[in-house]
Amino acid sequence: MIISKNAEDARGKLIGKILEEGKTYPSRFGYNRRCNPAFVIVEKPDYVHSFEYDFSGWTICDESYISRVEHLFDVAAEKLNRSPFTRRVSIPIWPRCWGSPPRKAGL
Repeated sequence: MIISKNAEDARGKLIGKILEEGKTYPSRFGYNRRCNPAFVIVEKPDYVHSFEYDFSGWTICDESYISRVEHLFDVAAEKLNRSPFTRRVSIPIWPRCWGSPPRKAGL
């Protein structure tokens, strides 16, 4: 559990937890950093980053979510059409968002 006075302090503690406890695992889209979840309590919440509430969606990591996802619907439909017995497809939406290292060949 992380308890802090403001959002900036909570953010720092959360990043510290990820860096200290997190483990990096390779995936076919690059690397994933995983750690146990934490319950975060902020006594006086405020917004650390301003999200853009508009019809194009939120901007996260300096990229618009909708601009990343919109064309992937066509990619998913094409993948499903190619294999008639497949019911789901995997599509990376945020492959390098949090400063993950470049993808190694063969992963």
